[in-house]
Amino acid sequence: DYLRSLGPFEPHRLPLEDMEYTTMPQVMEKLKGRFEPIEEEAAASKEE
Repeated sequence: DYLRSLGPFEPHRLPLEDMEYTTMPQVMEKLKGRFEPIEEEAAASKEE
């Protein structure tokens, strides 16, 4: 939980806007069933 509280940390790869021209979109599509919402974000989306 501590690492998640620090926010996104992606020093090992290109920024997301540059990743759209790689295989990243296909990888994300393949793995999307494994993602779970973070409690804070889930609560924020319910408030909107």
